Amino acid sequence: MKYLALALILATSIVLASAKATKEIQLTEDNTVIIRGPISEESTTSAILDVYKLVWKRTLFSNEPIYLVLDSPGGSVVDGSDLIESLKTIPNLKTITIFGASMAHAIAQGLPGERYVLANSQMMAHRAKGRFGGQFETGEVETRLKHWKTIIRKMEQTNADRIGIPLLDYKRKVINEWWEFGENLITSGFADEIVTISCSKELIEKRVKVTVRGIFGNGSVMAFSGCPLLRSAIP
Repeated sequence: MKYLALALILATSIVLASAKATKEIQLTEDNTVIIRGPISEESTTSAILDVYKLVWKRTLFSNEPIYLVLDSPGGSVVDGSDLIESLKTIPNLKTITIFGASMAHAIAQGLPGERYVLANSQMMAHRAKGRFGGQFETGEVETRLKHWKTIIRKMEQTNADRIGIPLLDYKRKVINEWWEFGENLITSGFADEIVTISCSKELIEKRVKVTVRGIFGNGSVMAFSGCPLLRSAIP
């Protein structure tokens, strides 16, 4: 009995240790593209180009992953959808979400590769919102509303399918914002796996210029490290 109890303790310890173990990923200049700040025409165009530049640098049969790192509060549905459509056929493209709300969350769900997060990552989904104008009474307002409802419904269906719940359940959960953190990102279906990341020396020393927008639309260009773990601008 003593040996049986000892064997059970050892087996339990091994299971617990493996459950806590996480995949370690080193980000480098050759495998990393970052979207910082709002999802916009500028940020998505830059990210699409950066991903394709990494693809072009590789050999034809290279199977090395490319990591699209998301640290974004969301933004334009159109620009985010363009990015998904442009990158969904890139082989072995994976997302790592540090913070992903709104359209950034939808990008993580819309791209087919593995969805990685950190132990302290946060994600949020909510109802899409926007504004438009036009003629009333069987005019442009009704036509444009129908058009946008079609776009949003398709995106919500994609999100629900990837998370693994019916569309109506998804709509109920996001009605007043659906936030998840850490391990709950896995149990909720927002992500596939928690990982730990580190950055190469070259990536840390790399400087990337980002236009930071203010509340009135004016923006200033600020420098950030190429390492997404360094989230503040560098003087």
